[in-house]
Amino acid sequence: MRLPGYALIPGLVLALAACSGVERRPPAAPVEEPTVRQLPPPALPPAEPAPGEPWGPAGAGPHPAPAGEAWPAPAPESAPKSSGAVVALLDEAQNARQRGDLNRSAATLERALRIEPRNPWLWNRLAHLRLEQGRLGEAGDLAAKSNALAGGDSKLKRDNWRLIAEARRSAGDLTGARAAEHKANSIR
Repeated sequence: MRLPGYALIPGLVLALAACSGVERRPPAAPVEEPTVRQLPPPALPPAEPAPGEPWGPAGAGPHPAPAGEAWPAPAPESAPKSSGAVVALLDEAQNARQRGDLNRSAATLERALRIEPRNPWLWNRLAHLRLEQGRLGEAGDLAAKSNALAGGDSKLKRDNWRLIAEARRSAGDLTGARAAEHKANSIR
């Protein structure tokens, strides 16, 4: 008996599929991305500042500012108009510093500077913090940057020059410290 041609087609398809070497596998299970767990930053030993100790003008490092002495206040005519975000960051930086977390305080001030990079008071505060951390060269550079942006704010400029003098003195550059003190005293 002879089969019609179309009856051979399913057999041919099965034979070809068997010879092709292609395996039929079940679909692969979805690959799960590994879970990344974010760890909290390591705890740093506190620098042991007294609670409520202010951020002082130059001399805050190994020679903390006298109790009750705070950041120099901007002169009303030259005070930068800071955004609410910057004011909140300044408060956060001050609180972190008072807890002894100088690294967090510095990072917070740097965030504020990304918002207001031309604010000389932010540069001044970061310079004070770097001096307190013992990063003397950086403290002097930041104070100089603050001076470049300070315009006619003589109080801020005097504080910056005193900070530069303290950084130089702490680094052993007594001649440079005297020159910076002279510059601070000549600003009226």
